Amino acid sequence: MNIRKSLGHEVEILKETLYDTFAKNIEKNEALTHIEANEKAKNQLDSLFENEADNAFFSGLCGDVLCGYLWLIKKNETLFIAYIFVGEKFRRKGYASKLLKWSEEYAKDNGFKKIGLHVFENNTAAYNLYKSNGYKTTNIAMQKLIT
Repeated sequence: MNIRKSLGHEVEILKETLYDTFAKNIEKNEALTHIEANEKAKNQLDSLFENEADNAFFSGLCGDVLCGYLWLIKKNETLFIAYIFVGEKFRRKGYASKLLKWSEEYAKDNGFKKIGLHVFENNTAAYNLYKSNGYKTTNIAMQKLIT
């Protein structure tokens, strides 16, 4: 996998993937309706996309095929991994680890002191990926639905 800065049309594809994936996670984890989850995902992501200088989008190429994405957010001394995505037919081949390691090098080369990320509790594959690469749990968010 070769990683490079995403081109304009690739960023748009990434954003569409993000809206869908984030909405599904919100719907599942916060027990919202499909419409509520879509609205919440769009609002949260749009607010993060507003400041272009803080966002960096990268594409992973397997040969000449786009096989993965990486979205990084710059926050003071922390580089936040907002999203790592590997296409279904490219999974279980080490590409997510490569994107993760590449982001660490990017952080080091650009003077960041640490890397942060968020993972939904039910995303065990991602959680295990991060844990196996030395990431530690720093906080746990909890909620209870009141009905």
